[in-house]
This record gives sequence, C-alpha cells and structure tokens, in this order.
Amino acid sequence: MWVDVSVSVLYHYLSKRVDQMMESGMFEELAGFYKRRDSGQTAPTGIHKSIGVPEFDRYFEVYPPENNGKMCEWDPERKAAYEEAVQAA
Repeated sequence: MWVDVSVSVLYHYLSKRVDQMMESGMFEELAGFYKRRDSGQTAPTGIHKSIGVPEFDRYFEVYPPENNGKMCEWDPERKAAYEEAVQAA
C-alpha cells in the first residue's frame, strides 16, 4: 500500500505518536531493555531498529539506566540530551 501525504502532515502525526509513546512509558521500557553493546558489534537488528531504540541507545551510553533518577533532579545537560533523543525518535 502506498500512502501519499505531505511531509508536514506526516511529521505532525509522527511527532504526536512519539509524544503518546513517551507518555505511556516508552522511556522506562527502553531503560529496562537497554544493554550496553560492544563497540565492535555489527549494525543493529530486530528490536534495535524500532522507533526510539537507536536514539535512546545513544542517550543511555552517556546516562546509563542504572544511574537514572527522577527527571526533575536532572542537570540541564542531561535534560537537553533527553530532549534530543525524544526529538530524534
């Protein structure tokens, strides 16, 4: 099936979907799923290609899930990195 839609409409709905996913616990789910990979590991496959996983893998490399605290306690750099991951998802 082919869907023909303007890019602005598509991005609007994709952004809305990511917001819904974040509100329903995507960050916490990804944190529980995250496992540090070896730098020599091959390209991601399977679940690692799902929306949000590669974007948050980069975030979790810097801020591992075991060190995650409440978001309100995060410093500005960490909040910015989180927002960047959300925007990239």
